[in-house]
Amino acid sequence: MRRLRRQPQRRESGDPEVCDAADVDEDCDGLADDADASATGQTTWHPDADGDTYGSSSSSISRCDAPPAHVSDGTDCDDADPLVNPGRAEVCDPDDTDEDCDGLADDADASATGQTAWYLTRTWTPSAATRAAPSWPATNLRGALPMRPTATTAVPM
Repeated sequence: MRRLRRQPQRRESGDPEVCDAADVDEDCDGLADDADASATGQTTWHPDADGDTYGSSSSSISRCDAPPAHVSDGTDCDDADPLVNPGRAEVCDPDDTDEDCDGLADDADASATGQTAWYLTRTWTPSAATRAAPSWPATNLRGALPMRPTATTAVPM
């Protein structure tokens, strides 16, 4: 039985240069992939200054292979802080930071964690009328005076 040998694909001048992992020079001009300005199939890469695997959309470069410190995801809203990116959970914090890059922070973000439950309290003081001429009902024990609200305060539970 005779075995057929597979012939290598013949490349010719005029073939399009295509981005590939092997950096093959498909158009026979002596340049391959990123070295060849005519290469097709390039990816858009974004700088990732904080190393959190999310890059800034403020700048980008199209290349076959990723340049150093660049990623294909350009959705980081604060590329100077590795704790702020679309993969993070939103947490309540004093700075009102949007950790998950969805445009909402803390109380405005329904997905936020670490929220504190609050309830309203009122401060009561005796009214001037009851101090001037008290009329104590029989059920008023221990000298308690009728009260009126003077302030509302929110306190954590």
